This record gives sequence, C-alpha cells and structure tokens, in this order.
Amino acid sequence: ITGGNRGLGKGLIANLVKSGHKSRVLMGCRDTNKGKEAAEGFKADNDSTKVDVVNIDIKEASTFANLKKQLDKNAKLSVLVNNAGVLYPGLKVEAAKAREMVNVNYFGTKSLVDFLLENDLFEDESKIINMSTMVGNSAIFANDEIKQRAEQANTIDELDKLANDFVKAVENGKNWFAKNAIHPNYNITKYIITKYTAILAKDSRITDKSM
Repeated sequence: ITGGNRGLGKGLIANLVKSGHKSRVLMGCRDTNKGKEAAEGFKADNDSTKVDVVNIDIKEASTFANLKKQLDKNAKLSVLVNNAGVLYPGLKVEAAKAREMVNVNYFGTKSLVDFLLENDLFEDESKIINMSTMVGNSAIFANDEIKQRAEQANTIDELDKLANDFVKAVENGKNWFAKNAIHPNYNITKYIITKYTAILAKDSRITDKSM
C-alpha cells in the first residue's frame, strides 16, 4: 500500500490488521521513520498480520527497487494498492504544482506498475487497486473539445499526451475545468488515473496473468 503511513493508506492497513487475516502488508512511504512509528501502533492489535515498512517515493523510480528487496525470495505481490497522491486545493495552482500532481498521481503510479510487471513481481490473479475519486470524471472539463479528447483517450500514449498538455495549459494560464469544480486540477489528474486503470485492465501483461 503506497502512502501507507497516514490518511486513507494507514486506515486501510489498520482495517487489514483488525481483520486478523494472516498476511504480510508492506507499508510504502517516503519517510521510513514515520512509517515505522505507524507500524509500531499496529503490532499490538494482532500477531497474524505483519506490517513492514518500505521506502517508496512515487516520484523517484530509483526507490522502487526497495520493494523488490523487501520481498522474500520468490515471493510476489497478491495485491497492490496505489494510494499515494498529491492534492493542491483551489481553482488555480502554479504550473509546478500541477506538474507534481500529474507526476505523482499518474506518471509515478504508472511507473511503479510497469516496474513490478517488468520484474514479474505479481502473483497470477493478483489485483491492482488505483485510488481515484468519483468527481474525477469527464464532467470536470470546461468544453466539449477537451471533454471528447479525454473520453477518447484509449491508449497510454494518448493519456500521456493528455497529462502533459494539461500541465502546458496551466503554464499558459488556460483552464481545462468547469467553474463550479471542486479541486479541479487534482480531479483532472484523478480522471487520468481512472482512464489509465481501464486501459491497464486490457494490457496483455495483465490479462496473461488473469489479473
């Protein structure tokens, strides 16, 4: 579970521990000290669920190898929860913040999945859960042209271009979103991750393992 030391990620781990299911949970987090502190709080709940901390920064692909090192020999993941994300609130954000949201909420998540698939670290019939939001839908877009383009993005290349063009629009002071939107820039990145999830489900690397 990425972003596992606080918020929703921590809550997911807490529920897994409370369930008493015999399993091992890897808590992905940028700050391992905070992760270890959070993990200590779970030890008293039961002895069946083991929680280990692994240093993963979604923005830094070099940290993904830490996950591979944490797995026991020949062990693989049965579930990946892509929970880590960045939200900058408000109707307007700086271009640098828009880029960070895109890099974390989409590109970083995609890179982690690619790394795990390329290194054959998923069990057959395993699950990938990408955290999104109900307001990250096509109604967020301000005009029909952008909305149609977003809805018709059915390949990773098209989605990558959509994400990069969104950041360019922010840089140029152009809004892609409707005026009544809540946290619109964040929601656009979540729309992209929702589309990515649908595209990923048809990827042969996924279907060949019945994921």
